[in-house]
Amino acid sequence: MQEQRAFEIVQKLCEKGCKSYLTGGVVRDLFLGCNPLDYDIVTEATMEQLDIIFKGHKISHVGKSFEVSIIDGIEVAGYRKDTYFGISNKNCNVEPAETLEQDLSRRDLTMNSMAFCPYTNEVIDPFNGLQDINDKIIKFTGDPMDRINEDPNRIIRACRFLAKIEGNFNPDTLYALRSNAHLVKMHVAKERIQKEILKAMTYKKPSLFFEALHDIGILEFIFPSLSNCIGHTGGPYHNETVWQHSMIVGDSLSSNNPLLRLAGYLHDVGKPWSYNSENSTFKGHEKVGAYFAEIELNKLKFSKKEINYILEIIKLHMRSTKHLGPKGVRKSLKKFTESIIDWKDWLRLKIADKKGNLKKDNYTITEIKIIVNSFMNELEKNNNKAFSILDLAVNGFDIMKAKNLKSGYEVGRIMNHLLELVLDNPNLNTKEQLLERI
Repeated sequence: MQEQRAFEIVQKLCEKGCKSYLTGGVVRDLFLGCNPLDYDIVTEATMEQLDIIFKGHKISHVGKSFEVSIIDGIEVAGYRKDTYFGISNKNCNVEPAETLEQDLSRRDLTMNSMAFCPYTNEVIDPFNGLQDINDKIIKFTGDPMDRINEDPNRIIRACRFLAKIEGNFNPDTLYALRSNAHLVKMHVAKERIQKEILKAMTYKKPSLFFEALHDIGILEFIFPSLSNCIGHTGGPYHNETVWQHSMIVGDSLSSNNPLLRLAGYLHDVGKPWSYNSENSTFKGHEKVGAYFAEIELNKLKFSKKEINYILEIIKLHMRSTKHLGPKGVRKSLKKFTESIIDWKDWLRLKIADKKGNLKKDNYTITEIKIIVNSFMNELEKNNNKAFSILDLAVNGFDIMKAKNLKSGYEVGRIMNHLLELVLDNPNLNTKEQLLERI
C-alpha cells in the first residue's frame, strides 16, 4: 500500500513536469531485494506546486529549518544540503540545494546515496552505490572523515549495514572508522546506539555487526562484557571460545524477537568473570552475566521492561531440560511465571545454546517434540493449574481470616508453601482443600 502511494505521487509529479525520485533507504532496499520500511521522495517541485498538484489529498508541512511535506503519509521533500558547524548531527543547518546531486552527497554511505524514478526508470547514482551493493562493499559517500565528523553515529550505522549486506569495509572507510572510534563514546547519544543494535538484531547474521564493532575498536565502549569474551576458553565441554559460542547462539535465534536474540549474544558474558582455572568451571556465570548485562543495558537506555526480559532469560538459560516429568514441568512453569518469561522463549534459547556448542550434538527434532509436549500436556490437562500464588484458589485475605493474621511476611510464607503443595499435586488447588491445609 505504501509502495503504491509513493509510486503514484512520483507519477503525478512527473506528469506535471516536476522531476521526482525515490531516494535513500528505499532505493537501497529495492536493489538489495528487501522490503523497504519507508518511502521517501525528493522533488524539484516547490511547496506551492505541491499544494496545487495534491489539492484534495491529505497534505501537511513539517520541519523548522527546512520544510518537508507529508502527502498521504509519504514524506516528500525538496533538494537539501547540510552545513555542519561542529561534531554531531545536532550541529547542522539544513538548507535548500539546487541539484539532486547536492542532495545525494549529504548522505552517509554510497548505497544510501542513490535516487530512482519509478515513472521513467531513471537511476541517479553519482557515487557508484549500486556497484558497491553488488560488490558488498561498505563505503562512505565522499570523504569518510567528513562523513564521520558530521555524525559519529555513522560509525555504528556502517557496522550495521555491513551486517545487513554481509559484506566488507572499503579500505579508506575502515581506516576512518578505526581512526575515529573514540568519537562514539564522546558524541553519540546512547539512545541512538540502542536503536542501531535493535535494528541489527533483525538481520540474518547480527554476529557480523558485533564483529565489525570489535574490529574497529568500539565494542568495548558498548558491551565491554561481551568484548571480554573474545578469545576466552569455553572450557572442557566446548570446542569453541566463549565469543564464538555467543555469536553462534545469537545467530541461531529468530530475527522476529530482537530482544531474545540480543539475550542470546549476551547470555554467557558472565563466564570470563566466573571462570575457575583450577577446575575449568563457570559456576554461577548466569547470575554474574545478568549483573553486567544490567549495567550495560541501562547505560544504553533500554526500557526497564526490556532489561528485565533479557536479564531473566540470561538467569534461566542454565535451567536443565532433563528430568522434565509433570512435577518438574510445573516447577519450571512456576519459575517462568515469576520471571514473566514465556517458556517457549526459554526453550528457543536452550536449543540455540546447544547449537552453539561445537563439541556436542544438537537437540534432535524428537527431543524437542518431547520437551514441547511435556509442557503442552501439563498446561492443557490442569484446569486448576497454579504456577504463581495468584493462581491459587485462596488469596491472602482467606489466609488472614483462617489464621487470624495481619498482612505481612507470614501470609506470604503460607501462600508460597501452598503453591509448592499444588505444584506437587494440582488437584489440591481448591479452596476447601487449601483452607484445610492452612
